[in-house]
Amino acid sequence: MFRYFVLIFALILVISSCQPTVKKTPETSTIVLKKTYTAYVVRDKINMRQEATTSSAKVISVNNGDEVEVLQNKNGWYEVKTAEDQHGWIRSDFVGTQSLSYSRLVTDFVESTMADYKTELFIDENNPYAVIYLVLPETYYDDKTEARSLAQKIGRKYQDAVYPGTVEIRIMKKDKKKLFTRKTLTPIGPVGLKAPFLRHGRLYAFDRINGNEIKIKVLVPANLKENDLLEMSEEISSRYGDNITKIEIYFVENSGEGMLYLSKEDYTPSNKKVCRFYYIEDSQGPDYKANFCE
Repeated sequence: MFRYFVLIFALILVISSCQPTVKKTPETSTIVLKKTYTAYVVRDKINMRQEATTSSAKVISVNNGDEVEVLQNKNGWYEVKTAEDQHGWIRSDFVGTQSLSYSRLVTDFVESTMADYKTELFIDENNPYAVIYLVLPETYYDDKTEARSLAQKIGRKYQDAVYPGTVEIRIMKKDKKKLFTRKTLTPIGPVGLKAPFLRHGRLYAFDRINGNEIKIKVLVPANLKENDLLEMSEEISSRYGDNITKIEIYFVENSGEGMLYLSKEDYTPSNKKVCRFYYIEDSQGPDYKANFCE
């Protein structure tokens, strides 16, 4: 009987080894491409107009940091909708990513950093972002040197995150009415960088790198030709002048794969043509490459 058991067990092993192996299909990331996207007004007192022209009637005035929903790009003008459901048109260089809105950057900085120092920060109304006020913890009011040292530490982080230009820090007494001391920080990069004017597509990212270098990523329609993208590159680059020592511009197809390529560092698109055009300009002059993923 033992031999019968061994035979049966061997047959089970043979049968199981003949079963086809089922391979699990690896999960792939997908992005649902939205027809609209969220952006921010990056200048103060900007007129939103009824049509895509400066001669059109004003709908409302919007300010730095106001959130809008971009519906389309028409010859460099964005059709937008505000949170209050107001519709109109704003030129594309007045709307951008959060990284171009000082108002948004200050809000994020206060929420993420100031609690660590138990310090209050206020922005000067007459010289916004370049002049800030700090109210420090009580212990720092015994020594102005210690107060300025803490102010400098906070100020350097403020320059990195918000405003890279010259910053005057006014340290106020606890009553917030009288000046205790002040500290001025030298600039670490250019200020007043504007959103690029885009005749087509939309701005995906705008990053300042190493002080005077910028990297711009733009999602564009698939039907744009290489000459169109080169023309856009030259127009964007000319906007930033001598303050910028290096500019890189990536034009990527406005598709699910294009979004994945921009949002995931390790993603290689199956369709290499989504990487439409790369442009660089530095001390060596301009250079470019079409289909830069290939």
